[in-house]
Amino acid sequence: MLRQIGCVVLALLVVGQPGCTEAPGSPTIPRDFSLQLTRTGCEGPCPIYSISVDSVGSAHWQGERFVRVKGNATKRVTEAALKQIVRRARALQILALPPGKHLSCIDAPTAEVELTLDGRSISVAYCQGDVRPEGRRLIEFARLVDEALADETWVGGDEYRKMQ
Repeated sequence: MLRQIGCVVLALLVVGQPGCTEAPGSPTIPRDFSLQLTRTGCEGPCPIYSISVDSVGSAHWQGERFVRVKGNATKRVTEAALKQIVRRARALQILALPPGKHLSCIDAPTAEVELTLDGRSISVAYCQGDVRPEGRRLIEFARLVDEALADETWVGGDEYRKMQ
């Protein structure tokens, strides 16, 4: 019996059924996946922008202030980057955060995330530097999104990221 199961599994791998050829732990990107990260300003030169991406990797940028690219821009995001974002969103349990704007900051930028994943959606915002566990989770996720999507091509280098 065990030998028959092994043959069936091998046959599925040879045929290349979806999911059988992916590495263990490698998430698929759900069709409903969408993400928007908005960074708001502060009293100083904090980058102000919004970036969104969908399940096929189409990213849209809107830069406002203290960024290299002002206005609209688009690019294609790699599948590996999307998988990393999905993996971290699940690991950090972003969809389990209390929805809404949790802003108790003075002169600090905010990270606002709108995420749809696995049939669920959330819109949540925290101040940069929030020390509550929920705030730290969202800020960590926002930093990952920045690294994956809002690279130096759009945001700029250190001269544009004074407060991050």
